[in-house]
Amino acid sequence: MISYFISLGEDCPKQLTKLLFFEEDESEIEHLFKKPSIYLHFCANVTIMFEKASKLLQKSETSSPEIFYIMNELKTNISTRINEQFYGSNFITCKNKLSVSNINTIKKDFDMFYNTALTYLSNHFDYEYSPLKFLEPLA
Repeated sequence: MISYFISLGEDCPKQLTKLLFFEEDESEIEHLFKKPSIYLHFCANVTIMFEKASKLLQKSETSSPEIFYIMNELKTNISTRINEQFYGSNFITCKNKLSVSNINTIKKDFDMFYNTALTYLSNHFDYEYSPLKFLEPLA
């Protein structure tokens, strides 16, 4: 996603240009540690996880027993990221250059995203009593 916008060069929207491209007095290191860049990398990373689940669910040969497995794997991946405080490799690289206050703010935002995603999944898919849960061993 990020590389696409960078490849647009001058055709990239102005707001994104400010986030993605270097300013004249900015080094590559300084640019990498901008908070917006960390948020964009997080979004790109998380999107891959949701896209994978979505593509598996949309396959014409996906069987009913596989649906619960796919949904449960998505929920487990999000829960694991929360428990391990994993916010993407870009965050790991950048956090040593950020203040404790910025780190805590970013972690709070990312945890809020993960928790909102888990709440959404739980509200729209019955993990507890779904008949698909009992068909999962057949997958």
